Amino acid sequence: MKWGVVRNGALGAVGAALAGAVALLWHGPALTVAWSVLGLGLLAAGLLARRSWLEWAGLAVLGLAGIRLLVWDSYPELVMRGAPHWFIRLGAFAAGLPALHVGVSLYKRLSGDSRRQTWLAVAAHVLTLWGLTWLIAELFDGRRNGRVAAHEALAITACWALYGLGLALFERRIPLVTARNGARILLGTALSYFLLGALEANARWALPGWRFFTYVSLFGSIWLTEYLCRGDETDREVGGLLSLSATLTGFPVGGFEVVRWTEPLFNLPPGQWITPALLAWQESLKTYWTVAVWGLYALGVMAAGVRMRSSRTRTLAALMYAVTLGYLALSGMTNMAAPGTVRVLAFGAGVLGAGASVWLARRTKDQRLALEASLLKALAVASAGITLAWGALEAVNLLEWL
Repeated sequence: MKWGVVRNGALGAVGAALAGAVALLWHGPALTVAWSVLGLGLLAAGLLARRSWLEWAGLAVLGLAGIRLLVWDSYPELVMRGAPHWFIRLGAFAAGLPALHVGVSLYKRLSGDSRRQTWLAVAAHVLTLWGLTWLIAELFDGRRNGRVAAHEALAITACWALYGLGLALFERRIPLVTARNGARILLGTALSYFLLGALEANARWALPGWRFFTYVSLFGSIWLTEYLCRGDETDREVGGLLSLSATLTGFPVGGFEVVRWTEPLFNLPPGQWITPALLAWQESLKTYWTVAVWGLYALGVMAAGVRMRSSRTRTLAALMYAVTLGYLALSGMTNMAAPGTVRVLAFGAGVLGAGASVWLARRTKDQRLALEASLLKALAVASAGITLAWGALEAVNLLEWL
């Protein structure tokens, strides 16, 4: 009898024995663990023996294990009563996810089928990200507490962003278009979830440490990923769009933080009445602090655009200054109840910052977009006009005070 027949028979017997053992474990996370081990074993046997039926059997069993992770182990209350504790279900993820990644490594070492390797790698990373998200949700469990729910959403955002950065770093070591595209898709998803979900839902209740950790993780990951991918010939159509989106998102985040930090100042002591003068002071304070933050942020964006010789970044900074100066003119100069020091800070960051940005942008020698040139001219005129109007209003305030 040939050795190949004996080997295949032995592998079949081992597979049948494992399948029989699995049949005894139809309930609980132990089934996912058993299927993961069985699927990985069949896949390894198929790749080593060059038997496609064993390879496909292993992939099928690993697929069943992945489905169990997504359904039974993530939402056991949907399919059973008396669901196991989340820590026990964590064991299923601890076995299933490494099995998928080991399978990817086996394909890389033992097979030349890059297509199957790519699809298995995509499944492995998607399920790993799902597992991390599931774990965060289980650890926080913010269904009954707004602050905990805010921390949960921010932690998920940071997790997705850091995972995307990890894919980008991996792609720099082993160039793979799939890894680079996956990193960008994941970072774009994290940015969308942050802007439309975490920030708009319960983020106002989150502690500052959690908010700033998420800002650094999200924006830092996006900017660093785009920096790593710079200069790639395949990225000319999409290069920089993700980082520009993140930069634009940072603009409303600045206004959001101003509201969060000024809220304690508006907590009135018992017995104090809310008067029109008090309301005017509150609105004026928020307006001028927002102008100050927006002006400094736009100046940083303009400096980055000049440093990177990016006309689109400079155009975005000019648009930010246009919004800032418009807000200052419409809301700030019509209500000057804020303290003088805050008004001076806002004027310096908004108006003088816009003038400095125009000066920096005009010093660049690279090609400009038509919109950038028009905005720079408009900012120069608007800065001069607001300076004259501002000086007149401040002079009137000084005369009234005297």
